[in-house]
Amino acid sequence: MCLFFGNEATSSPGGQRLAEAIQEELTSRIGLTDGRTHSMAIAILRETRMPAIQIEPCFVTNPREERLLSEEPFRRDVAIAIARGVERFLGARPVTPGSTPPTDHVESGQERLGA
Repeated sequence: MCLFFGNEATSSPGGQRLAEAIQEELTSRIGLTDGRTHSMAIAILRETRMPAIQIEPCFVTNPREERLLSEEPFRRDVAIAIARGVERFLGARPVTPGSTPPTDHVESGQERLGA
């Protein structure tokens, strides 16, 4: 789940685009459950002058996700997915969901998650 600033009166379009780009990477590349993006009016998002988001890729209340968070390769894959989402947001990476990723050492998140 990715959060961006927003309330009934206003929101951050840049924050929303950044949240969507990162959420897409987390779900399509790693296979995490799509918690979607949500607007929130919390201070950490509201008090910035640039696009800001809060990322919650997993929850320790879920035993499977808690186990994954203890694995270094999974944490690395989450970090890479976040970096790819930032690259997409900045226009350095295509936005198309089926685009071929660069050849790096990211293993299939789908396999690790049992999908």
